Amino acid sequence: MSVRVIGGDAKGRLLKSPTGEKTRPTSNLVRSAIFSMLEPYLDAARVLDLFSGTGALGVEALSRGADWVDFFESDSRQCSSIRDNLKSLDYSAYGQVHRAKAERAVSMMDGSYDVILMDPPYTYDKLEPLLEEIGESSLSHAGSIIAVEHSYRQDLPLEVDGLRLIKQRRYGETMVTVYLQGGE
Repeated sequence: MSVRVIGGDAKGRLLKSPTGEKTRPTSNLVRSAIFSMLEPYLDAARVLDLFSGTGALGVEALSRGADWVDFFESDSRQCSSIRDNLKSLDYSAYGQVHRAKAERAVSMMDGSYDVILMDPPYTYDKLEPLLEEIGESSLSHAGSIIAVEHSYRQDLPLEVDGLRLIKQRRYGETMVTVYLQGGE
């Protein structure tokens, strides 16, 4: 499946991804919906892309005005592809790829993020505990937005450790849940 950037400076550019991978790239429809919801929060944002896979969500954030993206992906081939995509789009100076499981971001990273993108496998069963860790950690600050793409069959709480659900939309098998850290 080919993945293209769908908005911003790099709109229409093709992203490379290793062939034969089990990665489930976010569909154009869902990615478009996510970034419609996130548009007000992206300008000059610092972004964390957990479960990066192809890196399409983080690259899309850069294309739409984010200043920086940290990508977390455990598969070395995917990490290499993300680095290649950043280089081909002239975004290398605006992001870093970390070969590590998403859960490691809580202990590895310093500072906080304006936007946190999470696209775990639909079979991932530790999503709520990870949201709790993020809510309690320094990764998020008052006003941080956490966007989670998950199976519509997986219910997420309305609130979890300082994170409050502000939007939720279903697109076929996919649910997009958006949390706000603190605030009203």
